[in-house]
Amino acid sequence: MQSNRTLHSHFIAASLAILLLVLAGCSATDQSPPQTAPSTSREQPATQPTTPPAPSEKPEQAQKQEQEQERFFSLADVASHATKEDCWMVIHGNVYDVTAYVSSHPGGPAILQGCGKDATDLFETRPMGSGTPHSQGARNTLQSFLIGKLKP
Repeated sequence: MQSNRTLHSHFIAASLAILLLVLAGCSATDQSPPQTAPSTSREQPATQPTTPPAPSEKPEQAQKQEQEQERFFSLADVASHATKEDCWMVIHGNVYDVTAYVSSHPGGPAILQGCGKDATDLFETRPMGSGTPHSQGARNTLQSFLIGKLKP
């Protein structure tokens, strides 16, 4: 009979322990929102309107803005770039750094005559200042070397 009482006591203790655990779980406050079943509707949930982030400048835009800010050079500035390794020239009031083009110039070393000076006349009367103006293709190529304007 003693073993029945012991068994009964253990059963009651275990039952109380389970009951306490269940009650403790029910009384705990759940901070998370209630879960709902997934919606079968195709509607998107409503969202709060947000302010879009400020657009960031792309490197291309920054470079374009920098190019739009005109730089001015004196004729003395241009004159300090008068070699085939460092060749600037002025054509129609614009300053060009043609250093990278010197070695591939179709007219060969004729381009060197314009380094460090106003080369407008040379450009318009090639070859060697006694002929015809440069082609439209040459004018288009020249634009990629534009670095600024001659100071007035």
